[in-house]
Amino acid sequence: MNKIKATVVSQKHSNGLARIEALSEGYLFRLLVFEDKSVRENGANVYLLIKESEIALSKSKHSGISISNQLECSIAEIKKGEILCEIILNFGHIKLSSMITTESVERLELRAGNTVCALVKANEIYLESIDD
Repeated sequence: MNKIKATVVSQKHSNGLARIEALSEGYLFRLLVFEDKSVRENGANVYLLIKESEIALSKSKHSGISISNQLECSIAEIKKGEILCEIILNFGHIKLSSMITTESVERLELRAGNTVCALVKANEIYLESIDD
């Protein structure tokens, strides 16, 4: 599980849903979470949790796509398996991990040092409070 420290900067609540924006490494993450009321205040420090299997990779950013979280990363390492590969990404000072098929790595010709775009849907980011 990827764990990113972030700060809540805005939120909107309606009908049991919350649209939250949180800032980390100069990037504004957009989250869609199920909750009835504000449980975190703007300015609160939180962790953003993202499963490795929920980070898709692209060789470029996309403007005609509904995924708003498009993080520019560099590939630090590729751990190849027969079916799946773990891709270790550098996102600013944060290391992220993505799991994609070996076939996709080969089709995209991914190599360590490549710049890629990590794509994460807003509803695939979980929020965890930081207990100070």
